[in-house]
Amino acid sequence: MEKIFGIDTDLIMLGTLIAFLAITIGVGTLAVLNRVVLKIGVRNIPRRPAQTALILVGLTLSALIISASLGTGDTINHSIRSLVTNRLGEIDEILTADL
Repeated sequence: MEKIFGIDTDLIMLGTLIAFLAITIGVGTLAVLNRVVLKIGVRNIPRRPAQTALILVGLTLSALIISASLGTGDTINHSIRSLVTNRLGEIDEILTADL
């Protein structure tokens, strides 16, 4: 796939990577500078293990569904494009350069 909604996929990947790194650095900086915020954020993980596991499974499942839909779209796009180009048949004209 080359484009999603008219935007090059390389640019989307680069923007997503920059946003992920910025958020990770921001959260890491906040955790280092303010240990209380880190303890408040992490304290519910051992308190509610079933809820934590359910959230992780839900996030994993949603990522899987999105990846599968994008892969399916690419496959269908490739199949339709190859069928159309194969059904065009032989060309009617040949262009040559006279030197």
